Amino acid sequence: MSTKLLDAHDYDELDALLQTVGNSRSLGLDGVHGLLSALAVGPRKVNAHDWLALALGEEPRIIQHPDLDRCIELLLTLSESIVYALQHYAYEPVLMEHQDEHGEAEVDQYGWCVGFAAGIDLLADDWEAKLSTDPALVETVMPLSALGVNCETFTRHLPPAQQPANHFEREALIRRLPACLIDIRHYWEEQRDDQPRSHRLH
Repeated sequence: MSTKLLDAHDYDELDALLQTVGNSRSLGLDGVHGLLSALAVGPRKVNAHDWLALALGEEPRIIQHPDLDRCIELLLTLSESIVYALQHYAYEPVLMEHQDEHGEAEVDQYGWCVGFAAGIDLLADDWEAKLSTDPALVETVMPLSALGVNCETFTRHLPPAQQPANHFEREALIRRLPACLIDIRHYWEEQRDDQPRSHRLH
């Protein structure tokens, strides 16, 4: 079965649905993309039920909205498409834009970082077990911390990150995001491969 990737219309639809189906605690499109990106590169698979409440700001079973099912359908497809993009080295983060003081469009990574931080903290025990013992993982995730992924897990185990001094440095960090996430995904894949396998006795 081929993975359905979201097109521009799907992204626009999901963006609108998140604003109407969710509540004040829900993540926007960029935040949801960050959340699902963190889970896609993380230590283990997370059931959709466990992250949908973060995305929507409420347990889905409590939400009464005629478009809830469609919103969840698009969220699940987005999750699959992020995994597909990472596997095929075609990942791009969904970031918002705002105008700076000169009226120029400027990329804003804040929402994506908030979502990514939520994804890290959702599996905090797994992350902390390795961040506390493996300097290689600490070094790998430092660009995320510098970009603004501010979560309790990173705060406890990472040294203070040097924040970008200007928008050129910030854009450079954003350009590094795909490679950084692929490296993290490979790290956790190798950890799982190194786990001893149990053998069935006959």
